[in-house]
Amino acid sequence: MKCANPACDRSVFSSCNPHNLTQHNFCSLYCYRYVIDGYKLVPKSDNKHHRNQVKYPVIESHCDSCGKSTELKYYHGKSNRSFCNRSCHNDARKKLKGSKGFLRYMIFRLLRDSPKEWWSAGDIAKFLDDRITLWTLTTSSVSSNLSMFRHLLESRQTGSSKSKEYRFNPLYADYPLVKAMLKQWD
Repeated sequence: MKCANPACDRSVFSSCNPHNLTQHNFCSLYCYRYVIDGYKLVPKSDNKHHRNQVKYPVIESHCDSCGKSTELKYYHGKSNRSFCNRSCHNDARKKLKGSKGFLRYMIFRLLRDSPKEWWSAGDIAKFLDDRITLWTLTTSSVSSNLSMFRHLLESRQTGSSKSKEYRFNPLYADYPLVKAMLKQWD
């Protein structure tokens, strides 16, 4: 499936771009933000030899560990960036206590960054299980991981079966996600 960004020609999920862990219709977080925030292609430079040549703009984002400013770029390696450097990534892994903690981080990153607002535990499990081969996710495992961080969630009952749906609490949208999970903000 082709990316929903009209300026992009990449596929939504492929072996070339396995880092797209939060988007259904876009190839990356970059393309989602590019469309939602209304960005346009910019001139490549002021040089006379680059006349009529355009490039994708840099989109400012924030590190999920320390909160410092970082950049999302159109290139594959930089289009889903969530940490400012490798040190912050390693620090987040250490603070979140290994792979299970990082799984929880991935669940909340999906809830925060995805254009889909409400998710059932089954939808989260299926989406991440299709994208991440490190874990086998089930509805019950996702539900138990979500229950550990109720302050980051809003939930509602849906349908006649009274199943629960979740969304990321908008109050925490501007906080670094790792700090919000550990309740370490100022």
